[in-house]
Amino acid sequence: MGIKFMAMAIDAKIANSGQKFVLVMLANHCNDHTRQCNPSQKLLAEECSMGLSTLKRHLVALEEAGYIE
Repeated sequence: MGIKFMAMAIDAKIANSGQKFVLVMLANHCNDHTRQCNPSQKLLAEECSMGLSTLKRHLVALEEAGYIE
């Protein structure tokens, strides 16, 4: 779990609550040492209690905003 990444995600100025929750959950899967974050989209959607298409929209928006790559 990437504690420092979770703190950054929580502090991020994201207006959309779904996008913010996805970012926090991604941070939860992030390795502090390698900065790798590789949960499957299926797992992430389940953890976020949202459909796969909704998750994908949030991931695209987060990438476009520069929060993830």
